[in-house]
Amino acid sequence: MTPPEQGFAGWWARIWRTFARSWKSLLLIVGLVSVVPPVMGVLVLFLVMRLPSMALLTGTQAQPHFHLRAFVWLIGMVLAFQLMAVYFSAIGWGAAFWTITRQAIGMPAPLGGALRFGLRRSGSVWGWQLLTLVISAAGGVCCYLPGLYLAAASSLIVPIAVFEGGNAMSASFRTFHRNFGPVLGRIALAMAANFAVGIILLVINFAANRGVTLPANPSVSNAPAMPSLSDSFGIGYLITAPLVAFVVGIPLQILGMIGILLTYAEMRARAVRLTTAHLVVEADARRG
Repeated sequence: MTPPEQGFAGWWARIWRTFARSWKSLLLIVGLVSVVPPVMGVLVLFLVMRLPSMALLTGTQAQPHFHLRAFVWLIGMVLAFQLMAVYFSAIGWGAAFWTITRQAIGMPAPLGGALRFGLRRSGSVWGWQLLTLVISAAGGVCCYLPGLYLAAASSLIVPIAVFEGGNAMSASFRTFHRNFGPVLGRIALAMAANFAVGIILLVINFAANRGVTLPANPSVSNAPAMPSLSDSFGIGYLITAPLVAFVVGIPLQILGMIGILLTYAEMRARAVRLTTAHLVVEADARRG
């Protein structure tokens, strides 16, 4: 728990102390929940797109025929796997917070116990995460600044949902407005880590996939090769993105998780008496 008088410097130093203490456990948790969804998604998508009924284009190169039904199914599968990825992320956030708080006071935090805790909290955390994504995206569509504001104001939803429950959205907004400067600076730095990972992956996607095409569906007569997916889901991207996510993305994501948890704990401690032991008790006391 960072005392308020230590300010940003104390928060920053505590992030690195927490990382040094818990990085091995967090690497297993975040790595597991980050790798399973994309691996499953890529395998299922590749197998499904080889089915004759799922060919996007048939006919000849001169007169191709686009199949809207197959395209709709493809979009539906992508959205389904995105929802699954958010759900696995919810498990990971809960498990990571449970691990960090227990290890901070010297208690054991086995991987199995962390994942079981993450599963118990996954329903509420998943729901709040989806709501946050929707309102942040809506704000971004309207204008860039409202989207940033909504993302920052809702940034403490996950730790509130994990430890307190109730209306996490309202509590996050109240905490943000009550501590506008401290929360904004800390959250901006925590979000910058994930933003940096996204930029790195976009650069790799652009560099690795120029002109890549998926093979033609072998069961369709005269079917041309599928159009290049190099601008979105190229083969090179599917190969290199998981590697980069492991080497660069997961450590940065871990630092972001720690930063958000410490920000939540520090801001809550400004309003009520709070210690790390209190958070551990709260987490174990709640069953859903």
